[in-house]
Amino acid sequence: MKCKIALCCIAALFLTGCGTNQDLSPLMELKWFSSYEDVKSDLSGMQITAERESSSGENVNYLIDCTGAELFSVACELTLCCTSDGLVGFNYHDTAKTQDYKTWFNVLESHYGYPTEEGSGIASWYANPVGENTAVYLFNLREGVQISFYVTDATPEQKKDTGDKKQKAAVITPELRSPVIPVEEQPEVTETDISAAATENAESVTAARSEHILHMPEFTAPVQEEQPEITTVTYPQETVTTETVPSLTTAETDIIEKESDPKAAYLPEGLAFYDNIKEARRVMRHSILRYDYRLEDTGQPWSQILEYSDVSYLGEPCDAALCFTSLGLVGINYFDASAERFSFWKERLTAIYGEPDSSEPDYVRWTDAPVGDGTAVYVFALADGVQISFYSDDTGSELTD
Repeated sequence: MKCKIALCCIAALFLTGCGTNQDLSPLMELKWFSSYEDVKSDLSGMQITAERESSSGENVNYLIDCTGAELFSVACELTLCCTSDGLVGFNYHDTAKTQDYKTWFNVLESHYGYPTEEGSGIASWYANPVGENTAVYLFNLREGVQISFYVTDATPEQKKDTGDKKQKAAVITPELRSPVIPVEEQPEVTETDISAAATENAESVTAARSEHILHMPEFTAPVQEEQPEITTVTYPQETVTTETVPSLTTAETDIIEKESDPKAAYLPEGLAFYDNIKEARRVMRHSILRYDYRLEDTGQPWSQILEYSDVSYLGEPCDAALCFTSLGLVGINYFDASAERFSFWKERLTAIYGEPDSSEPDYVRWTDAPVGDGTAVYVFALADGVQISFYSDDTGSELTD
């Protein structure tokens, strides 16, 4: 089941904390948006093991790690998350693996019903499970199971000298201290096996999809004889020509131009080819990161893959996979789970990029720099859906030893 869930602020509302006492028990009688110092003073019976900060774009999260917490009568470690607006998140860590992922899933389902969104090793509840504008997340991590309770919308009304003003909170996603592991392929991992297990798991995750999820060397899949060999490559920065509008900032005119140009819609807003992973994480922070892994094949460029759900392309709900080499972002892949929509996507992209250079029953491609020098666009018909891929030349990427 795939549902498109918008993790963005919709309206400036008061957080009332409504719900039954049982529903609110994970909040330990703490109140959303309590100050950092008030949260610390209310942690009676627990031991604070660390206080730290983490950054997400321009936002700073203040984290309090504790021991001595319980969630539904199971002993857990706890990390509380605060922002400048106050308390916004609870992260319970069953690192002792007292209960496995499926048991925790059943516990949460008994309290909050069937999840809004479910994947392999991750589930989310968005129907105000612990108060208005809240969500619950369940993660199957390498270190154990994590259950997170977070605010998803606005802060209470803020009083200013200039009058009443409602200020929205930044949407915060839970901190994951180790990678997500698909439940059906959960391995027994030792410290010496972590690197190899991460690679093996990543390969199994993508096995059902086209091999072209990764970068496309010389853009040949399959080989086309007339495809020219690239010998010299320049990596230009994408530029947008717009008429100067005095009342708008440069960033605003860029957004307007991209929204009006479907050729530019393949780029998540704010990203460009050859951007680094840190920038991509910042831009994609409102989507759900499902997998983050590195693939290495001797003699080939190493690849770092970030897979997201809750992504939109041309107004259609999709999954997405971003592919990085040492050069930066070189591949953007969108996945539509409806296998019968290959014709739909072929016609949609033909309307944008013109007739394809090559068209077969299970793929079409545009290789004559459709989205800039050294780029190619593909649509693949897969057994489990349709893949739409945008690639930039990766010549010069660092090779795996």
